[in-house]
Amino acid sequence: MRSSEQEWVAEYLDDLLALWSQHADTPSGLFNPWLDRQWRHHTDGPRTLVSQCRLIYNFARAHERSGDPRFADLAHRGIAALIQFFRDADGAGWVWSCDADCRVQD
Repeated sequence: MRSSEQEWVAEYLDDLLALWSQHADTPSGLFNPWLDRQWRHHTDGPRTLVSQCRLIYNFARAHERSGDPRFADLAHRGIAALIQFFRDADGAGWVWSCDADCRVQD
């Protein structure tokens, strides 16, 4: 990749991760992936194991890339919510989804 292409990709990733951090975050740490093209919450669907883990990974990589402690905080809060809300009662596995109020759905 040429330098100008690398710069464009880097800027795009930085902008995208900043938008996710602004709009997917919730007080409980269960990230809300239900956003429209204008980054508005368009529905209040389930938070799934996959959507939670994907955003944890992206925030961890964003911290690695930028050094911005806000991304590290989001990743840590997402992990805490993952363990608190997605770990099944006997600790042997994981549930598939929770609603916005942190109640297990499936």
